[in-house]
Amino acid sequence: MHAAGRTHVGLHRAANEDSILLMPAIGLFAVADGMGGHRGGRVASHMVTGELTRIANELGRALDGEELASSLADINRKVHQTGQESAELFNMGSTCVAISVMGGRVHLAHLGDSRAYLFRAGKVDQLTSDHRVIQPMLDRGEISEDEARTHPMRNVLTRSVGVEADVAVTRTEVPIQNGDKILLCSDGLSDLITPMQLLDTVLAHDDIDELAMGLIDAANAAGGHDNISVVVVEIGSEAPGD
Repeated sequence: MHAAGRTHVGLHRAANEDSILLMPAIGLFAVADGMGGHRGGRVASHMVTGELTRIANELGRALDGEELASSLADINRKVHQTGQESAELFNMGSTCVAISVMGGRVHLAHLGDSRAYLFRAGKVDQLTSDHRVIQPMLDRGEISEDEARTHPMRNVLTRSVGVEADVAVTRTEVPIQNGDKILLCSDGLSDLITPMQLLDTVLAHDDIDELAMGLIDAANAAGGHDNISVVVVEIGSEAPGD
């Protein structure tokens, strides 16, 4: 397994509130996109990735799907409590998309609108469904993907880390194959770059470090209106836990 990650402030933000996690030795990866002002958003997103790192280090291995979702629910409560106890951090929150690669599968847990994509055999599949107010409208075909990108409610989340004391974490499991690439990203990428444009960028880069930078460059070339974070994981012949 090989992994690369990049996070960039973008072209219009004063600070970067995103945080990324790469633990390729055990197969744990995450992207968190903070909310609640420069300080609050940064604190929240770094709490998410920091707590996931601590839990994985204590276990000495990656987390299975149930452990990953349970850990994210626990982290949600910690972020919420921290925000409630500090006027400066009040109402802070974060998105999170996290994966654990083990046993020939990708175990995924997420909250918010940070996304996971799977690239396989020249095709792209979105593995997550955004926790956004407009998502049901997309699901029912009432608005198109293009319309969703400019909808006035596009950034209103229905679930996230830390805003409420309790939250339902969405879990997914996907079998993996040799040669698969998995992309985790904040909405600073996915709001500007379509899935087919993502696929074109993936196909244009054999090296995943260059791919990660190419994705950042593409988002900035498209406007770079938000912080941009990407984690790319390439599955080899032997994944952790096999």
